[in-house]
Amino acid sequence: MVIRELWDRHMDARRALSVGLGVVAYGLGVLLLAVVPGFVASDGTDPGWFAGLVPAFGGATAMAVRGYAFHRRPGTRDGLRWGIVLGGLMLLGVLSLFVLATVIHPIVSPNPMFTSEAWLGLLAIGSIVAMTSNVLWERNQRRQRIAAVLLIAVCLLIAGIAGLRAGGPWTPVGTALLVVGVLAVAGAALQGFSALLEAPADPAA
Repeated sequence: MVIRELWDRHMDARRALSVGLGVVAYGLGVLLLAVVPGFVASDGTDPGWFAGLVPAFGGATAMAVRGYAFHRRPGTRDGLRWGIVLGGLMLLGVLSLFVLATVIHPIVSPNPMFTSEAWLGLLAIGSIVAMTSNVLWERNQRRQRIAAVLLIAVCLLIAGIAGLRAGGPWTPVGTALLVVGVLAVAGAALQGFSALLEAPADPAA
């Protein structure tokens, strides 16, 4: 209980740290896209960020729904306002991610540090940092648990992929970890959907 009291008491510090980790995750995401194979054609004339339109609009829609659900009470107007603001910010954030990655691609792609396998490490580190930021940001205890499950699921998926890539005796271990990770993601998604349906108005959410 002492840990829980300390956790709740330092909410401002947690959210400040969450923002810092979010910035780090964003930077890693830009670098990831810049070095991922096929993102930009070898002659530099075919920027791949147009492919970001689908995840951009998908992410914006999801964030808008989340903002509306968590702020829809006591008035629908507040929910719509939060939905538009959060959805718009997500749309701009994802599109800028792809644009920045296209800009820095000619700079980082010749670097021998970023081999064809580097993007896997960036994906793993960036995912863990982003999920950790999400856990720190949440004030509601139920959503904290959901975010924590997602963080554990991401770690399991990364470990599972590493096991499969290692091969040999690690293959069944990697397969088991992947299965557990997928089940954890599915469970967290169901709990998250339930939390959206039951969400009260929470301006600090």
